[in-house]
Amino acid sequence: QVTQAQAALLSDEAKLASDEGGPSASVQQSTQAQITSDQNALAAAKQALIDTQASNQITLTQAQVAVNQAQGALTEDQATLLLDQQSFSNYQKFVIPSSTATNASVTVEASAADYDLPTSQNTISTDQSFLAPDQLALSQAQSTLASGCTGSCASAVQNWISQDNTAISSLQSAISQANKVIGDLNAVQNAENALTATQVKTAQSIDSAQQAITSATTALANAQSAASVASQPATTAQIDSDEAAIASARASLSTSEQALSEATITAPVDGVVAQVNISEGKTVAATATTGDIVLESANSFEVSGQVSDTQIAEVQMNQKALVIPAGQTTPLTATVNQITPMATTTQGVATFPVNVLVTQSSPDLFAGASATVEIIVKQVNNVLSVPTSAVHSLGSLSFVNVLENGQSVRKLVTIGASSGIFTEITSGLQPGDSIIIANRNSRLPSGSTNFQVNRAAGLAGGFGGGVQTFVGGGRGNARGKG
Repeated sequence: QVTQAQAALLSDEAKLASDEGGPSASVQQSTQAQITSDQNALAAAKQALIDTQASNQITLTQAQVAVNQAQGALTEDQATLLLDQQSFSNYQKFVIPSSTATNASVTVEASAADYDLPTSQNTISTDQSFLAPDQLALSQAQSTLASGCTGSCASAVQNWISQDNTAISSLQSAISQANKVIGDLNAVQNAENALTATQVKTAQSIDSAQQAITSATTALANAQSAASVASQPATTAQIDSDEAAIASARASLSTSEQALSEATITAPVDGVVAQVNISEGKTVAATATTGDIVLESANSFEVSGQVSDTQIAEVQMNQKALVIPAGQTTPLTATVNQITPMATTTQGVATFPVNVLVTQSSPDLFAGASATVEIIVKQVNNVLSVPTSAVHSLGSLSFVNVLENGQSVRKLVTIGASSGIFTEITSGLQPGDSIIIANRNSRLPSGSTNFQVNRAAGLAGGFGGGVQTFVGGGRGNARGKG
C-alpha cells in the first residue's frame, strides 16, 4: 500500500506540473501528428470503398453473365426437346399398336419453357416406356419381311419399318435431350445460387468499407477534439483539483506509512527469533508476563539463579558478579539487574530468584549451558589479606598460625571482608609475616546457592588487589535473553 500511495502521489504531482506548465510543444506536435494520421486513414477508407464497389460490380456482372448463359442454354435445349417430342408424336401411330396407344400416349407441351425439372424427368420416364415396345414392333416387322412377305406386303412392311426407325430415333433423341435439359436446369440453379452468394458477399464488403469510413471519421473527430483541449491552458479549477488530489495522495501516503510502521515489530537488539507466541489477529495484553516474541541475542546473556533467604539481604541492584561458564576457569563480569522479592519454597527451603546481566562478551557462553555465579556483595582494596584457608575460628575468636623461628605460633587476628579465596586481616598480622595455610583438601566455608545462567558474554578481570565477598557460587543451566 505504501508503494501504491507513493506512485499515486508522484502521478498527481506530475499532473499538476504539467497543467501549470501549459501545453508543451511535444504534446501539440503529437496531437497534430495524430490528426494527420487519422485524416490519411479516412482518405484510405473512402478509396477502399470506391475500390470495393468497382470490384463488386465486376464480380456481380460475371455472376449475372453466368446465369444468363445457363438460362440461354436451357431455353435452347428445351426447344430442341419440344421438337423431338413432336417428331415422336407424329410417328407414334405407326409404331405403337392400338392396344398400347390406348393406354399411353405422348402429350406435347404447349411451350418449351414448360419443361421444368419434374416435367423433364417425367418425359424421360414416359419415353423410355415407349422405347421397348417400339423396338419389339420393329423386330416383329423385320421378321415378317424376312418370312417371305413380297409385293405390296413387302412395300407396306418396309414403309412401316422406316417409320418405326424414325420414331425410335426421335424417341432416343428426346430422351437424350431431356437429360440435357435436366443438366441445364441444375446449371441455371447453381448459377443463380452463385449470383445470390455474390450479392450477399458484395453487400457485406460494402458495409464493412462503410463502417471503416465511420470509424476513421470518429477517430479524426476525437483527435481534433483532443488537439483543441491540449492547446488550451489548464483552468484555475483544474489546478485546484490537482492540488486537492496531491493533498489527498499525501494523506493516503501518511496513513499507509503509519499503518506500515504499526505493523512492524522492531527488536531492541540483534538476534534470532526463538519463540513466537502470537498469531495474526490476536490481541496483545498490556499486563502479559511472557513475551509474545522471544529473541536469542548473540551479544547479551542473562543469568537467573536462586539466593538463599539468609543471604538475600546482602544482594542489591547493580552489584557486580562473576560468571564462570561450565568447563571454563576464567570468570566473566556481570551485574545484578533483577531481584524478585517473592520467595520460592522447595522442600521447606526458601530461596529468592535473582538475575545478573553478563557485561562481557565471550564465545564460551551458550543458551541453556550451565555456569557458576558469584555476586560481589562487598569489596575492599589495598588491604592486608591472607588465604581464607589460613584463618581458623575458635568460638568468636579468629586466629592464624604464623611460622616464627621454625615453629608454628597461633596469633589472634581481627578479620574484615572474607571470600572463599581471601580474608581481610584488620589487626594481628604484619605485612611479610609467614603464615601456615590449611590443608588444600579441607572443606572451605561457602554460602553456595544454585544459579541458572540466562544469557552471558565476556571475560572477568582480576580482583585489583584486595578482598571480595561473594554470595553464590553454585551451577545452573544457561538460556538466551532477548
